[in-house]
Amino acid sequence: MPRETLTDNRLKALKPAAPGKRYVIMDAQVPSMGVRVTDKEPSNGSKLKAGQVSFVYIARFGVATQPARRALGEYDVMSLEAARTKARQWAALIDRGIDPKVQADEERQAAARAATESRDRSFETILERFIKARRRDGIR
Repeated sequence: MPRETLTDNRLKALKPAAPGKRYVIMDAQVPSMGVRVTDKEPSNGSKLKAGQVSFVYIARFGVATQPARRALGEYDVMSLEAARTKARQWAALIDRGIDPKVQADEERQAAARAATESRDRSFETILERFIKARRRDGIR
């Protein structure tokens, strides 16, 4: 895979891949990060000359023996600098032996649990107020 320093101008000037094909250009500044260009129309409504341009990160995730490619985001939705920052964060997680996808799933589940608990607490609060109001009015 070719390696070059990616810039916004270079990304805007990319040509679409041949029909039914795709190609990857790796970034020279951030190891294991690159862009993947397809022949399909961009799904985000972008007006790029190229097909769909996505930032990818290639590494061995978790206990995998073979490197895998995972999407960081689509160009125009995510800037080049944001993709580089996210790739560096993923590299730090992988160095510590943490799979970024597993960590994101755990964070999402924790947020869902917190939302459920706050909803449960708000129901309890409303129920307690209702019961106190009925007792105050002498209603059983």
